[in-house]
Amino acid sequence: MGKSKALAKREEEFEQLLMASFKEVRLLKARRFLRCFARLGTIMEAAKAAHVSPGNHANWRKDPAYLAAFDLANEFVTDELERIAKDRAKKHSDLLMIFILKARKPEMYREQRVIVGDPSNPVKHEMRINLVRTEPDNRENYYPALPALGPGTDSD
Repeated sequence: MGKSKALAKREEEFEQLLMASFKEVRLLKARRFLRCFARLGTIMEAAKAAHVSPGNHANWRKDPAYLAAFDLANEFVTDELERIAKDRAKKHSDLLMIFILKARKPEMYREQRVIVGDPSNPVKHEMRINLVRTEPDNRENYYPALPALGPGTDSD
């Protein structure tokens, strides 16, 4: 299924905005890192591809121009991941669709708890969720590759 003209135009405009924001960043290494991040989607992979230490990112965040460009790049990555998730949800996963709906329209799809009791003697309610991150053996096949930004993404 192809992209609509409106979506393609929005992506092109966003890409131009992203590239313009990168030009505000003075350090060439930081610009290279930002382009890699927008294409790959993770700080570790971007640092490796840009041949910089991941710790540089933390230092560069002190620069307002870099921080603004990184926030925009992160928005670009999130939009692309959301598009991929929606495509997968439509084709394969009801559970993924549930999470997307909860995130996009929480007032309608979030889990609701109603506790009935004596108002003068409130009930303490606590919920904890422990998340454990697991890494698959083959990261290349697990994480989808994000599309390149276009011409000029590997310069500097």
